[in-house]
Amino acid sequence: MKSILVFNYVAFFVYVAILFSIYYRNMFKGIENRAFLRVIWFCLVSTMLDISMYWSFALIHRFSFGLAVAHIATYSYLFVRQFIMLTYIILIFVQTDSIFKLQKKAYRIALIAPLVTLHLVILSNLFTHQLFTITPEDYYQRGPHMFILYGIGMGYSIFGFVCLCRMRRYLGEVKWLTMTSTYIVDFLCALYQSLNADYLLEMISSAITLLLVHLIVYRPEEMFDPDTGLYTKEALRKQLTNLKLSNRSATLLVINFANAQEARNYFGDEKFFNFIKQTEQKIAEIISELNGYKLYYNSAGSIQVVFSQGGVDMEKEHPEMIDMWRNLTDDSYASILDPKLCLLEYPQDFSNIDSLLQFCRFFQRYLKPGQMMLKADEVIKDKNFRLLENISDIITKGIEEGNFEMYYQPIFDLKQKRFSSAEALIRLNDPQHGFIPPDMFIPTAESTGLIIPVGNFVLESIFKFVTIPDFMDLGLHYIELNLSVEQLLQKDLVSKINQLQEKYGTPSERINMEITESMAGMHSMTGYNNVETLLKKNYSFSLDDYGTGYSNIKRAIDLPLSLVKIDKSIVDIVETPSGRSIIRNTIAMMHDVGFKIVCEGVETEKQYHILEELDCDFIQGFYFARPMKRDEFIRFLQEKNI
Repeated sequence: MKSILVFNYVAFFVYVAILFSIYYRNMFKGIENRAFLRVIWFCLVSTMLDISMYWSFALIHRFSFGLAVAHIATYSYLFVRQFIMLTYIILIFVQTDSIFKLQKKAYRIALIAPLVTLHLVILSNLFTHQLFTITPEDYYQRGPHMFILYGIGMGYSIFGFVCLCRMRRYLGEVKWLTMTSTYIVDFLCALYQSLNADYLLEMISSAITLLLVHLIVYRPEEMFDPDTGLYTKEALRKQLTNLKLSNRSATLLVINFANAQEARNYFGDEKFFNFIKQTEQKIAEIISELNGYKLYYNSAGSIQVVFSQGGVDMEKEHPEMIDMWRNLTDDSYASILDPKLCLLEYPQDFSNIDSLLQFCRFFQRYLKPGQMMLKADEVIKDKNFRLLENISDIITKGIEEGNFEMYYQPIFDLKQKRFSSAEALIRLNDPQHGFIPPDMFIPTAESTGLIIPVGNFVLESIFKFVTIPDFMDLGLHYIELNLSVEQLLQKDLVSKINQLQEKYGTPSERINMEITESMAGMHSMTGYNNVETLLKKNYSFSLDDYGTGYSNIKRAIDLPLSLVKIDKSIVDIVETPSGRSIIRNTIAMMHDVGFKIVCEGVETEKQYHILEELDCDFIQGFYFARPMKRDEFIRFLQEKNI
């Protein structure tokens, strides 16, 4: 008896280990995790009852109540055991985002009827004793009707297997094979156990296959954000893909926090994530009566609420949701985060998932001043907006066919009264769609990884340009180029730059690399090592867009910079007393620590004279010139500097 029960003992410890992993990794949130957790609990309880059933047989001859205990244990095991098949089928529907199908009467009957029948058959044994018998002489003996349990169980398994096969495309090859293995292994073990009753293999077979499901299918790092406990962007992409495959629609409510990164840098991550968790709870309370909704979190500072049934009119059906955000602005921290809302329908508004996700990140740029909420269909009819649907393909085509080109905007030296440098700006001119604004293609390039080949084009173009024979004769000392976060974090960035320097013989002093303040706030050894290595090779760095969001003077001081560029949004208020005071103090502080100042976005003569009076070093803006193509830029300098 002990040697036979060893399989159940092993199964018991496997289930306990899975449960420990689930609770240790906080995998009990979300409909998928709860569905899997139900399966494991039913399996664990069934295993314990199976063990207790066989141990209870030893009580039959020792105690007067031994026979009753054996009957209770056996009936309990058989009752609970039947729920495993039901919960596993529900797990399949949940994992494939097909839970909506269980609302259909036919599916509910197909699931519940066999379970009810199984329990009725088990109960009938109290009167017929045709399923099994327990006696002091023979202990547990199967009866002639035991085949009914196996037959109905086989029907359950076939139903689940067919569902898995029909939903295969929703899972992917590896996950589908893993979940299918449960039925195959369980069938073989159940068949063997039906022929050899002494070998208890059913629970150990389920334990092993469910362990594989736990390790391969349920990966919390893919599904849940560790800081908020919400579903990730990749989980959102998976749900949208499955919706598209099943020809279903969904309503999305997107909440973007415009100042998320700045607030995190300034107030800390703990306060930010606590706010996100509290917000999640408030949203869940408001829409708790709705079925089929999920909450997702994007690390860029965005929450998406997906109503998988589609057609949800949030303003009419749940005005309290909109009011919640309006009321939140009374809270100082929420007001700083500056929440913006957008409602959209998938796939009616966006058939392309990448375009939808891109729009979710940047929809606030389409809001009017003072506007808090936007409906996607209000803006997607715009001809230029529709470019977002195909922008990834347009960028790829631009890289392959050479549709990108460099423009240069001269920078005026207020001390020397001449143009001494310029900022290189990339432009995309598609043969079919014409000129595409940078604020449309650059965010997409960054989110899709295409910024790397685009950035490589920028580097190659600038290294080539600064080595033209008459570069110094034009009066230029260096060219500024924008270095993206993705480029800075590349391990081979220095190697690429070394190759370009060797190819063109470029003096490193002629290149200045602009980084943003958010990039400077990242904690990446690769990024810092790249900066340190390039500094040793005499490349210089400047901080771009200073003054946007929550600028951190300490962070700027800690960086090995030669220039700080004050953003246009600050320059725009230089004509006001407060704006003039802000810029005067900023320039003085930066000069005290050894930085020179470039003021961007200068458009009027009055701004020019004020900044000159405030001891600004360099000026850049439309007052002098717009960005120009290379040849036009050279002619401009020949005219102005020579």
